[in-house]
Amino acid sequence: MIHRFCLVALVLVLAGLASYAQVNSPSRPLTLLSSQGRQVLPTTLINGQEFVSLNNLAKLFAITVREDSLAGGITVSYQGNTILLSVEQPLASVNGRLVTLPAPLTHLENQAFVPIEFLSRALATVYDSKIELRTTSRLLLLGQVNVPRLTVTLQEQDSFTGLILELTPSISVSATTDASTITLTVEADGIDAELPMVGEGLVETLGLGNQPNTIVIDLQSVAGLPTTNITDGALSTLVTINVPLANASSTPSITPEQISQEPITPPSTSPISITSRAVLQTIVLDPGHGGEDIGAMGTRGTLEKQITLDIARRLKAMVESRLGIRVLLTRNEDRNVNLDERAAMANHSKADLFLSIHANASLSPELAGAEIFYLAIDREVEEARKTAVALSTSLPVVGGGSRSIDIIGWDMAQASHVENSAVLAGILETSLQGQIPLQPSAVKQAPLRVLVGANMPAVLIEIGYLTNPTQEELVSSSGFQASVTQALFSSILRFRQFLEDNQ
Repeated sequence: MIHRFCLVALVLVLAGLASYAQVNSPSRPLTLLSSQGRQVLPTTLINGQEFVSLNNLAKLFAITVREDSLAGGITVSYQGNTILLSVEQPLASVNGRLVTLPAPLTHLENQAFVPIEFLSRALATVYDSKIELRTTSRLLLLGQVNVPRLTVTLQEQDSFTGLILELTPSISVSATTDASTITLTVEADGIDAELPMVGEGLVETLGLGNQPNTIVIDLQSVAGLPTTNITDGALSTLVTINVPLANASSTPSITPEQISQEPITPPSTSPISITSRAVLQTIVLDPGHGGEDIGAMGTRGTLEKQITLDIARRLKAMVESRLGIRVLLTRNEDRNVNLDERAAMANHSKADLFLSIHANASLSPELAGAEIFYLAIDREVEEARKTAVALSTSLPVVGGGSRSIDIIGWDMAQASHVENSAVLAGILETSLQGQIPLQPSAVKQAPLRVLVGANMPAVLIEIGYLTNPTQEELVSSSGFQASVTQALFSSILRFRQFLEDNQ
């Protein structure tokens, strides 16, 4: 009996040690970027959630941390502002306003730890410098630092490898090239990207250089020097690189729009032929609100401006990686963009689709369900649509034929696209059914300012009501956001097919 008891005790001890190893383990540190340079902020994984030590935060951010033994929590103070944290609830009281956290305050080895989201959800609201947490790239930005996001598209072709690097927002880039390496220097404090990454075809690897604002592209053996084109757009900078295959007879030219398409072989006989323009070359996603304009806020502190940005970033990555379509965001950070500027960005970028993403609010906490809006066709808009048709003119096109050009005031630009916008809204409703809760009549018309000036099919989607406690929790979940992203992606596919069928 004694031996059996000792064996059971040993098993329990070993199980406890294994459990402890799973509960507490180091994770990838965050890199703090500020005007003072770069510093490392260690993180710890506890029960699958990333935490940071309040002792480390006190050193980096000059905050005061005080144990509150009576309340069983901790008080964090900064320049007259107070943040109360509890070990019992995943909440922070910021000057009396409750903010939700993924997990409560935790004590480990005589130290207090908070979830890394404490930085962006609580401390950022009282700090005198901007704090931005970018968990994917493991960056923590403090103050006015310039760190553009980098997305990479690679396409291997028969005689060359095409490479597009998009830096958002638009920024100055210079390039130096030799037979084995391309080095890009970005006028920034750092680069937001998951690097290094393995390349394709003639591109071996992409990674950061010795300086945090440089990108080094290692190449395989090539026939000649790669060609590099840098284009500064309104929202982003595109770096297009062609790497020629050794023994290739010629190096074809490629544009950002062509990189995801198969090379076109011209016919050996027949007159000049015109290749149709792809119906969806550029999409603009509009994450609602931003900066001081937080939009709707749930009872648990969920902010519309953050939810919409998270979903827009997910959708951008999915569309670009799977479809090769250029996707731009009206904002890729927590900043305010006025309504007219959002549509103007889409127009300036010659977008083929404009999708504005929002979350709703109501005085009634029972109201729930997603809604899709397109521009209301009132008398004024209908007159503008007729005017657009009446004032349209035809211009000759190289190779024969003509192209119709609409002449219409900017503030009525959406008028000639309302019918296609209605089709897109219906496709969205169908794709969202069964994925997320919808209102009984989800597709609606309204005179929304953000849609009026968009000179392309445009819709606005309200993904749910943050003022409904149940739906606030749902909207905040990763699973819900993944479902919304997939439904929006499917809608884009179906709308592209509709446009191609009716081109």
